[in-house]
Amino acid sequence: MSIPRIPVGLACGATLLYLGAALYVLGAPGFPLDDAWIHLRFARALALGDGLTYDPAGAVWVGGSTAPLWTALLALGFVLPGRPVLVVSLLLGLVSFLALVVAVDRFARALGLSAGWAGVAAGLVAGCHWLVWSALSGMEIALFTALAVAGLAAHAQERRGDHVPRAPALLALSCLARPEGVLPLMAVLADRWIELHAGRPRPRRDPRALVAAGSALALGLPTLLVYRLLGGSWLPTTFAAKTGDGFDLVPSLGYLQLVGGLLLGAAPLLAPLALVGLGRLVRLPQGRPLAAWLLGQPLAYALLATPGAPPPMGNFGRYHFPLLPLLLLAAVVGLERLLRGARRPVVLAVVGLVALPQAALLAVGPPRYTQTVANVQDSDVRAACWLRENLPPEAVLGVQDIGAVGYFAPHRLVDLAGIVTPEVVPVLLGTDPEAPADGATNERYWEERLVDFLAEREVDYLVVFAESYPALAASPSFRRIARFDVEDNVTMAGSTLLVLATPWSRHPPHASPSANPRPANPQPANTQPANTQPANTQPANTQRPDAR
Repeated sequence: MSIPRIPVGLACGATLLYLGAALYVLGAPGFPLDDAWIHLRFARALALGDGLTYDPAGAVWVGGSTAPLWTALLALGFVLPGRPVLVVSLLLGLVSFLALVVAVDRFARALGLSAGWAGVAAGLVAGCHWLVWSALSGMEIALFTALAVAGLAAHAQERRGDHVPRAPALLALSCLARPEGVLPLMAVLADRWIELHAGRPRPRRDPRALVAAGSALALGLPTLLVYRLLGGSWLPTTFAAKTGDGFDLVPSLGYLQLVGGLLLGAAPLLAPLALVGLGRLVRLPQGRPLAAWLLGQPLAYALLATPGAPPPMGNFGRYHFPLLPLLLLAAVVGLERLLRGARRPVVLAVVGLVALPQAALLAVGPPRYTQTVANVQDSDVRAACWLRENLPPEAVLGVQDIGAVGYFAPHRLVDLAGIVTPEVVPVLLGTDPEAPADGATNERYWEERLVDFLAEREVDYLVVFAESYPALAASPSFRRIARFDVEDNVTMAGSTLLVLATPWSRHPPHASPSANPRPANPQPANTQPANTQPANTQPANTQRPDAR
């Protein structure tokens, strides 16, 4: 099948426009989320032969990577000549995004749409602001979405007579890129079971079903076993850190409203049309898994939303960005049904009208992307390089955002978010079995317990946002030794990042650092010393002596 040239060209142009804007303003590439540096930290450990470790010694494995496939691909950047890790990350994101555009085109054709309507669907995906942002985020979003949509497309083609069972293998790979991949995988396997059993007194035997189930199990089971051995759960430790310690039997309506607002904001005129398309898709055997995933993922997360805790949406709602191609494809299915039989000029006019908000969002996207990159560079990256230069490597740091600090600084970290230090999660959630039952007392108790936890771990310094830890930031016992202000913050947990010395700190700074080491005219993308540029950085003092 031919590649949709116009949508692929649009995707290339949009990503280059975003990246070019960031390079022009900031002077060097970066990432719009600190989490991208977490993946690179794990990738570097893999390249060094340390496995899934996060501590500088490479001695303790942790189940904190939600995207082992993405991490493994990033490790290539550390073994290639010159170690172009940022270039590899951006290229992988771009290639994944282009693969997603192609997969949407093929899925649309497998659903029975003409080549023209399939091109419209692929073009809308190529011009979706948040998907372009995702391709350059350094995160696994584009890879996961491409694999999952390609798996659904393969399933639709198999439903139409293609006898090569590729769908479960692709969807199992998507599970290695995001745990949510289990939802489309289950939908496809359920649809296969229905196909074999519906209307038959005895199930029809089909060797493809065994091959499909076997391939999915072979690809997914080893990773699940690693998570189980490392963290005692079949899911990565990030899951508990983001969603709490359980689920509710009744979905959170507030959470569903947040997801609905996200989808409506990303596709203002197309989201309502998706409801029409879903009515058509649920009647198509090859379209049911799409509808099941599009409706099922928000519902599943709504069951996991812990009352009183921040909703598990991810930055900007990124956990649900993979639903955007499904939403846009469903909208095109609905639009095609509504315009069936209309004259070509009318069709073109209506398509242009509903795509107009998408074009407007895409046009204002480059400065937004640039601002998110600047926020990360202005806070976590700047602080990480300052920590490396001013604090002894023996110091233990308690860190709110472990990505850039873990990548650039040589220190042992205690993760206050619980991704690589899952023991802190019960303290943060107030679910420690020793905690008092009274709600108000328990709310204060977790903060007291956190201080005790930090003391037990002999944490010398905290790297936290003042807005997230106001009591610690205001406490005279925790001495402020550095501050990093984030201008026009839209990304980080706060606008003031602090480095605080704990009362029991054993390792003083190398010198008397400035309380606010921010230069008068900062260049966020160039804050690293000359030998610490992110594109090929592996600070010598972050490696074990025998790691080469």
